[in-house]
Formats: sequence, C-alpha cells, structure tokens
Amino acid sequence: MKLLIVTQTVDTEDPILGFFVRWIEEFAKNCSEVHVLALNVGLYKLPDNVFVHCLGKSEGRSKIIWLWRLWRHSFTLRHSYDAVFVHMNPEYVVFGSLVWNLLGKKTSLWYAHGTVSTKLKLATIISSRIFTSTEKGFRINSPKRHIVGQGIDTDFFKSTTDKRPNDRLELLTVGRISPAKNLLFLISTCATLKQKGIPFHFTIVGEPQSYAEQAYKTQLLEYITEHNLESEVSLVGTVSQKDLPKTLTQHDVFISAGATGSLDKALLEAVACGIITLSSNEAFRDLVESEAELVCFSEGNEGELVELLCTIHADILQYALVQKSLTEKVKHAHSLQKFIPKLITHYESKR
Repeated sequence: MKLLIVTQTVDTEDPILGFFVRWIEEFAKNCSEVHVLALNVGLYKLPDNVFVHCLGKSEGRSKIIWLWRLWRHSFTLRHSYDAVFVHMNPEYVVFGSLVWNLLGKKTSLWYAHGTVSTKLKLATIISSRIFTSTEKGFRINSPKRHIVGQGIDTDFFKSTTDKRPNDRLELLTVGRISPAKNLLFLISTCATLKQKGIPFHFTIVGEPQSYAEQAYKTQLLEYITEHNLESEVSLVGTVSQKDLPKTLTQHDVFISAGATGSLDKALLEAVACGIITLSSNEAFRDLVESEAELVCFSEGNEGELVELLCTIHADILQYALVQKSLTEKVKHAHSLQKFIPKLITHYESKR
C-alpha cells in the first residue's frame, strides 16, 4: 500500500507534535511508499521509503501558497499513493478533497478532540472513515467512526529509572499554557497543599502559543507570587520530545485538569512511563474503570484532588500495583505498535 499523509508538522524537536515523526516511521514499516505533506518541516530522520514535502508555513509562505502546494502535490504525486490519511485538521480534508475526490482517492481523518465544529461535520461527510482514540474523541454519530486507540509509542514512553519515593511529592503537568488546561486550578490546589504542610514541588512544562495564552501565563505567575509559591511551583518552558520520558519519570505524580473532553495524549504518555497519573478527564475515567476512585477527581473539585494527593503522600507505594495495571491497559489499547496496523487493516479492507 502507498499512502499520502497530510499533517501540521514534521519535526522531532517540536514539543507538541514531535511525536508524529514516530507515527510516520511506523506507517513506513507497513507501507511500500509514504509521502507526507506538512505545513512545517524541521528536523527529522525517516526511512528511505518516506518523502516529506513542505507546504510552506515554516518557509514563511502565505496561506494561498500552502493551499496551492497541497493541490499541486496531491495531483503530481497521484501515481505514488493509493489513499490519504489526514492528521487532526478537518480543513485539510475539506480543501484537499477537491483534488482527491477527482482522483478517486479514499480519504481518512484522524481526530481526537471533544470539539465538534462545522469544519469537522463537513469533513465527516467527505471522508470515507474517521479514526479516533475513544468514543469521546469524536462526538459525531457516524458509522464512519473507528475507535483505534491513541497511538502512544510505548517503546519510547516507558519507565527509565528506579525512582525511590522521598518525603517531597514531585508533581508534574505537561501541555500548552492555556486556560483549557485549568492550570490556575492546579496552582490553587498547590496553595492548599502548602497550607496543609504537605512537602511538594509542582513543575509545569509548556509554553503559551497565542497572545491570550501569554496573558494567562502572566496571570499564573502573579498568582504564584501573591500566594508565596515561588519555591513550590515552577514554569519551566517546553521540553523536547526526546527528553520527555526522562522528565516524566523524574516525577511522582502527573496531574491533568484539562477540559478538552477527549483522552489527552500527555496523560497516556505519563501512564506509559509508570508514574502515578491523576485527572478529571472524563475519557480517562472510562479508561481506568475500577481504579477511578484512586486516580480521578471531579472537574474543578479542589477538595477531591487535595485528598488524593494527601493519600499518595501518606503511602505512595500502595499506588505501585494500580499504576502497573494502568500501564498495561495503555500498552494493550493505545500502543503505537498496534495502532498503525489497525489503520492499515481498515484501508486494505476498503480498497
């Protein structure tokens, strides 16, 4: 099978989308030829049967140029691919289908987010199938939806240290500095932990990506100063993908209070690395099932989160078996090594 992939970024150094290079590597193992159209192209090393084409954003080109290159490459490469895989962005399906439909190329969209936009509804009509991580990752009732897991590289995200618990809880969250991540809520929880005398340090990995998010970061820093949390809470900026497993395994607890509604990739990466993972994410609650009362808290419920953290601090070792069970669930249902063959099977069964 020969595949055309359309994505935002091909760059191993990108802190958000660097993981996608490993997706491409896995596709290359299962396809004879892979062509990738990307808005941004940075550093990468891929197999010889992969060909990356830049649409122009990283070169400073206009949106008109991006669109023209999307159409031009889709047409000139028409004999080099059998089907199209679009990652996350439904607008690529909408625009690209003007060429792909004429060429008779079946198009599939990967989408894992709680938001349902007009573009997504239109892309659903156009696409031959939609791949998603969980039921909550794609919220349009359509027979085209196929739940295939999140695609976590569990050979890359795994425990790399035999970390010994100490008295201070090392807390961590990873993601954009955005109101959607509810970071102010997490920092407020830290203020309560300090009042209770629980020793801890909370590390926030990530950066804002817009003016509004930069203003939110300023708000967070002001709150930290006003509540004398400078020694307990650190905003450390981004961490590259290659260093992320090490960062994760250096901490005791990963906390996510994001409100996207879909299963957060960062959550599963933390679970795969074997650290205690707490979240208010409803899709995460579905994943953990019987362990939910040990690792889940209600959205915005500071009391529940504080209680969980106090319990962990009192006896962190009781969570070892729980975390091992969750790690196995991620490997079984969401590993990249099983994920890509599932996608290819769907393509081949519909050819």
